[in-house]
Amino acid sequence: MLGTLLVASIAGEQPRAPLDGFLWGMPRAKAVLEQYQKLKAQTDNDAWQGHIGQEDALIIAYYTRKTQVLWAVSFIIGDRQGYVQGKRNYKFYRDTLTERYGRPTKNFEFYSQPYFEGDGRGDAALSSGKYTLTDMWTKFSETLLWMTLTPEGWVRLVYESKKLSDQVRKEAN
Repeated sequence: MLGTLLVASIAGEQPRAPLDGFLWGMPRAKAVLEQYQKLKAQTDNDAWQGHIGQEDALIIAYYTRKTQVLWAVSFIIGDRQGYVQGKRNYKFYRDTLTERYGRPTKNFEFYSQPYFEGDGRGDAALSSGKYTLTDMWTKFSETLLWMTLTPEGWVRLVYESKKLSDQVRKEAN
């Protein structure tokens, strides 16, 4: 399961780039995941598809535009799922990360009009982008960690270098 991979591959209290051998600021040419199928590269990211445990997973490594060094890694986990299964999977990963890093620093869970909690229309709210579920762990000096439930019902988990995020903005201009 992905939760086991994440807990096992991150050393110490401070989360780092969440894959063995991936370090913040490493050159793009060194980012290799041999156990996954590499997809077509984009200007500022590489993606791999495969399985983590029994879950389908898309792993995306993001690089700064000019210097092409690693600044973020994203996991998109699971099959296209509805509201109930998506929330169940989300809770599993949130619990796994909370056990490792403590409670999230920020949590956002809300419905937008015309939906509300308990109205029986969770799938419609999720698929229309009118349900938000996001947790963030911001207390670390090097890494921002956040997780969200996508409109498709996938869990998206992102590890981002705080230092290199500033560089990304500078290189975009």
